[in-house]
Amino acid sequence: MKTISWKGHGAMFSANAIWGLMSPVAKLVIVGGVISPLAITDLRIVGAMCLFWIVSLFQKSEHVPVKDLAKLFGAALLGVVLNQGSFILGVGLTSPVNASIITTSMPLWAMILAAFFLKEPITAKKILGIAAGASGAAVPAARLLPENTISGETCWCCSLN
Repeated sequence: MKTISWKGHGAMFSANAIWGLMSPVAKLVIVGGVISPLAITDLRIVGAMCLFWIVSLFQKSEHVPVKDLAKLFGAALLGVVLNQGSFILGVGLTSPVNASIITTSMPLWAMILAAFFLKEPITAKKILGIAAGASGAAVPAARLLPENTISGETCWCCSLN
């Protein structure tokens, strides 16, 4: 019988909880005028850089060929700076619910692009995982709708407080 790694499950839950809270917290900070969107992006990038640097102190160093440094630099710009900058600017222009819905759609796009370009199979397990994530984003979106039933009463998901 397999043993369950609760440490791994806890880490995954924590990472997903932080990821899910990212949009509403960013919007609150931006709307409150506490800090500008670009300053939030800078803090996130510098914070990640510091964490990776600390972790690297405990890892065996690896030699990176000079020709790969330009590729890594381009990947860093696209994957971190452009992605996070666009996300924070977008959150500033829309609601956290819309940002969550868009963010939740990213695994769907990754699955579709992997199937198209890498010929990865689309399995029922992948579809179920994406549906579970989408349902989590749909509940807050449905709460924004004023009346969601034929009788005019508020839908169960809209009455959650």
